[in-house]
Amino acid sequence: MRKGNFYIPRSAPPAREIEVMKLGGLRQDEKVLLLSLQGLVNRREPSLYAVDELGGGDPEFRWLEYLTTKGYRYRIVDDPYKLLDEYRWAMKGGVIYDPALTGSFYAAATLAGLEDAVLLSPELAKRLSLRILEDFHGRWKWDADAMEWAIQNLWPRTSRDVLYFYLYGIDPPEKGFSPTVPALDYLIAFRAFFLFAKASVFGKPPFVGLREREKEIVEKVLSEYPPNRLVLGTCIEGFNEHLSIYYASYYGNFTTYVYHHNLSFHSGYRPEGKFRHRPIEFRDLEDKVYLCFAFSDGDNLYAVERRGTQWADPKRGLVPLAWSQTPAALDLMPDAMEYFYSTATPNDYNIAGCSGIGYVDPEFYGRYYGEKRGEIFDEYLRITAAYMEKMDMREIWPLKDDLQIDRRHAQVIPNLNGIFSDYLTAESYENSIQQVEGVPVFRPLVDPWARGDDIAGEGFKDPNYIIGEIRAKTPKVRPAFMFVGLNNWTIMPSQVVDMIEALGSEYVAVRPDEFIHLYLESK
Repeated sequence: MRKGNFYIPRSAPPAREIEVMKLGGLRQDEKVLLLSLQGLVNRREPSLYAVDELGGGDPEFRWLEYLTTKGYRYRIVDDPYKLLDEYRWAMKGGVIYDPALTGSFYAAATLAGLEDAVLLSPELAKRLSLRILEDFHGRWKWDADAMEWAIQNLWPRTSRDVLYFYLYGIDPPEKGFSPTVPALDYLIAFRAFFLFAKASVFGKPPFVGLREREKEIVEKVLSEYPPNRLVLGTCIEGFNEHLSIYYASYYGNFTTYVYHHNLSFHSGYRPEGKFRHRPIEFRDLEDKVYLCFAFSDGDNLYAVERRGTQWADPKRGLVPLAWSQTPAALDLMPDAMEYFYSTATPNDYNIAGCSGIGYVDPEFYGRYYGEKRGEIFDEYLRITAAYMEKMDMREIWPLKDDLQIDRRHAQVIPNLNGIFSDYLTAESYENSIQQVEGVPVFRPLVDPWARGDDIAGEGFKDPNYIIGEIRAKTPKVRPAFMFVGLNNWTIMPSQVVDMIEALGSEYVAVRPDEFIHLYLESK
């Protein structure tokens, strides 16, 4: 394995004295300027940290407060523009992007990382006395023009350990729009390439695709990017999610969606000890209906931020819950992972999120490589296994139900305890449980999105609907074992407590490891 068992680029350990930039109230182009500066500064020793607001409403402030419990100190920078003078040593100048052309911004961001430059709007370039290394304002008419220039002139020089890939699927932004790329600081710090393409909506499934020129741009970059590498992305329009995952998977790469800043800081943190679950004593098997509740969407870093809100629920820890987490967070946000593991109760239990170390569609993974596809997918599973071991994870939640793929998981991942398979509801209890290579595979009897026709598809946010589905699908056989997927964005731990109380004593909620133990004992 590369990088001492780490497949994801990590910053150097951060400075104990942290300077905090408050971005709330600033214009977009000002935020872009400061985040690009952050990436340059944090290359040497992470010391710059960005928050939108000061207080618990900003998840990034939550992690900052946690760092103070580990001996870090911070001060708020009263005037962020002073940082341009303080850290002038980190930058050679600025690159001007065209606010009217999104592709221009992505080309400028790539160049900024390569040339140690900050990103400037034309307005900021006039106001600040910075050396201008390149001016893209008005250079291109179309986004594809900018991307083709960047591929020809910049792509050969960029990192082959991390790539940013963003598919945009709605009408082009209005003139004057200045995008703020999540993880801009991290991507600039590691000299990543920024790949941008616009998808088009068509009239039949899958409803979205790439036109020929955009398709050539995407395929050119992804076909030259080595397999089993990190792709960072952003999903704003839901119908583009599966297209971007399809393309990354097809070329044998795993994706982590990210929506916030400071990865150039977070990734440098070194946890104090190993991540381990709290041990519990398994109960005796009874003629009960055993329920395993698992929160969905452990495929992205925004889910990590959401976990912080759920973690603060006063009823968290009262009942067993499985939390799907992306193993990529071990490198990208190890401070947040340490917080979750160190403050977990015996009822909190982490499983590997959507298909492994990153968000992939196993059905298409590595197809570009033909006969080598199996070898590339096995390597992906070995990487996943290494990260799972470091996070004390023995269960995984793949995206789709496919017994052949499940079998490969069981064969390649050592000590795999169980598979919670698919994001869609099993047709019946009888076909919700199978075994491959001696490893139990459970499909959800209530899926995380719980699309109930009787409530216009809003079941995923209605605890009463979930209760009704559990009761309706409870078999007559005892003991019974039901996997229940919970929507990460709408359900809180306190609601799960209420659900279990409403179901009554016939139903018993258990952790995934105990759930699997009891199931195997029943067999």
